[in-house]
Amino acid sequence: MYEEITPAPPLNQYVEAFWHSCGLTDISRETIVYPDCCADIIFTFSPTSFQFLISGAMTTARAIYASDETSFIGIRFIPGVAGFFIP
Repeated sequence: MYEEITPAPPLNQYVEAFWHSCGLTDISRETIVYPDCCADIIFTFSPTSFQFLISGAMTTARAIYASDETSFIGIRFIPGVAGFFIP
């Protein structure tokens, strides 16, 4: 399941969306992430690990692999404003 939440003012001046994804249907699944000119902060959770990453604006599509036990929570910034929050 993938869901996006639109932030309320004043965050909507900087954040395009909060999003989460969990409960993939296959044991292991490939998802294609397409470039959207936005930077994201992504938290990844599974029963055995926790990861945090900052994704800059992508210029090409990228495959992401995850198991059905992996959950993602993200903050997608409006193009050009992530630098105010990410050093």
